[in-house]
Amino acid sequence: PPPPFAPLSLAPSSSHHASLTLPSLFSLLDLVRMGGTLQKHGETAEDLSNVQPFGTIRILSYNLFMRPPAPHFTHNVVNDLKDERLEIFQQQLKDYDVICLQECFGAFSSRRGRLIEEARRQGFFWHVLSPMSLTSGFLVDGGLLILSKVPISQSAYTIFSRGKFSDALAAKGAIYARMELAGDVVLHVFTTHLQASYHEYGVAPSAEVRARQLDALVHFISECTRPSSARGERSAAEAGGAAEAPGAAGAAGAGAGGGVGGGGDGGGVRKEHRVLVLGDLNIDARSQPDNQDEPSEEYKVLRSKLGSLGPAVDIIYDTYKHFPVTFGDVVTDANGKLLPAEETLTAHVHEDGVIQGVCQTLDYIWLIDPSREEVALQEAKGHVATEERRAKLTVASAEVNPMRVEESQRAGLPLSHLSDHLAVQVQLEVVP
Repeated sequence: PPPPFAPLSLAPSSSHHASLTLPSLFSLLDLVRMGGTLQKHGETAEDLSNVQPFGTIRILSYNLFMRPPAPHFTHNVVNDLKDERLEIFQQQLKDYDVICLQECFGAFSSRRGRLIEEARRQGFFWHVLSPMSLTSGFLVDGGLLILSKVPISQSAYTIFSRGKFSDALAAKGAIYARMELAGDVVLHVFTTHLQASYHEYGVAPSAEVRARQLDALVHFISECTRPSSARGERSAAEAGGAAEAPGAAGAAGAGAGGGVGGGGDGGGVRKEHRVLVLGDLNIDARSQPDNQDEPSEEYKVLRSKLGSLGPAVDIIYDTYKHFPVTFGDVVTDANGKLLPAEETLTAHVHEDGVIQGVCQTLDYIWLIDPSREEVALQEAKGHVATEERRAKLTVASAEVNPMRVEESQRAGLPLSHLSDHLAVQVQLEVVP
């Protein structure tokens, strides 16, 4: 397979279902460097042969703020209580079927590996993660992780060009997982984490990087989901990936070309394809901190670029009918002064007595229908489905989850929330 820093790597998950094998020297070094351990998939195809297609799927997207170990002078807070927060977060896994995480780094720490193993014990038998290599030119991986109870039939990743400031140390990019749901519904899940803004440098330099990364993300989504006939078929042996899956993953039957209209969409049945883009995009949807209704110019660009893939819906905005806070939440004291709702993990900047960098909308779940372009392509080729789509994927509910730490969980720790971000989550349902 291509090296872990290949810009695009599509692979069926079944290519990773072998048990322990002798890794190359570089693979071993990478594992040591990331603090990971070699994983053996104890589950067999027989164990998972009775997995039924999911008709309802609960999905979480969360910036976990689980940064690599580093000297204290590089941190925005003195102690971010990673191990304690991770232990509490693992108690929340049971509430979801798919979990998309940002800032869940594997470099120089065993925490990501511990989370993956605990998730496996709770039924998340598939995962996709940000790759890392000694030859990538980055100090740490991209911090992305998808955990799934839903079988992943195909996975891919891309790494963006280098970011700015401390972001330049991380191999930021996007990861992808294709999931086959009930009713011939195919869900293409992407999670990403774009360039952060740094107060001391202003927004403009980081916004320029985000614009470039957003273009790369849209291209990556297009490459992963467009019909395999347009992309060009590749054999599984020619494809690589960053997925781990048990032996039954091959039962999904996906080949290397599995985009919209690919991966077995024949038989006269047109499958229902949907794209889900989740993550901390670091694009503040609000034009002003106190204006939850008017979108910022950068948000308008985001909406336009994602919309180029097909009709795109910002699920969280569509649910609330405004832009809810996902970073820098505040409370109001008796005198009407704004105070941070979370103070342990978030470093707050004040100017002239006024708190800065609060009330931001940075975390998103976008649902995109890429099939209109695909339908037009098939019609142009004279291919007409002999049967109507059998099911639709609908949004049953969505919300911002503060991920508060209950008093009984704190054990005397100064924790009110599990991260400096709030989580976003959605429940999707397949409707016949």
